[in-house]
Amino acid sequence: MPKGHTPSDYYDDPDDFDAQDAYEDDSDAYTYEDDGDYADYDAYDERVEVAPDDADTSFEVFDEVYQKAASRAETALDRPKRRRAKAPEPPPPGLVRRFWLRRQRAVLRVAVLAALSVLVVTAFIYFWERPATNNFAAQAPSIAPPVVRCGDASGAWPQDVPLTGHTVPALIKNELTWVGERHGYQFHGAAGQVWRITAEARGESLLDPLIRLFDQAGREVASADDRSIQDFTAELTFVVPQDGAYCALVESSQGGLTTGVYWLSAWDID
Repeated sequence: MPKGHTPSDYYDDPDDFDAQDAYEDDSDAYTYEDDGDYADYDAYDERVEVAPDDADTSFEVFDEVYQKAASRAETALDRPKRRRAKAPEPPPPGLVRRFWLRRQRAVLRVAVLAALSVLVVTAFIYFWERPATNNFAAQAPSIAPPVVRCGDASGAWPQDVPLTGHTVPALIKNELTWVGERHGYQFHGAAGQVWRITAEARGESLLDPLIRLFDQAGREVASADDRSIQDFTAELTFVVPQDGAYCALVESSQGGLTTGVYWLSAWDID
């Protein structure tokens, strides 16, 4: 509808309105060109109609918010990203570290084997050279007088063998645990007594025992090895010539090569 006109300006009576006539009046708004296209132009010269909905401004508020959000998003997208600073490269490894990195597993393997070897050798030396321990289990009563020396360095008694004192009768259980080990026992007797001293291997022991008896001056007065070819038990019978202390030495008869558990017994058979 043209600006500033009402329908009454065109038609006096609404009943006389003819749609065909109305379209014919505006037919000059379109012209036909030779090329078959219509040239569109405004025949009413910038006529503007204002719809009733234009009075609502809420759309303008939403549009303003949208424009601000879009502007912020574009600004954030255009902002250049800050890159994290890379950690500085570590210095090149030295000669020792390069060797360690290349041979780490081999070095660890060699170290473990060396530690195990040292442990085995240490255990072997400890058990080989540990001092003799006399774990006596005297089953007969023994209240012996104080131990005295059997001779001196010039005598036959080995001065490096420690002595333990016992009375007769005595039954002693002990063990030669390492090659060359010897045990010393001292008995006090009276003249005229007859002693029977026996050293017998017990259980699964492989010991071939030897008994040597010394007087208080350190002289060897008796000895005993095997009872027979089949019996390796050492047994001697000794008549005490005078009162005093006598020392019995128990060792291996095969040059100290055999070891094992034995029982030593001393009885007065008179």
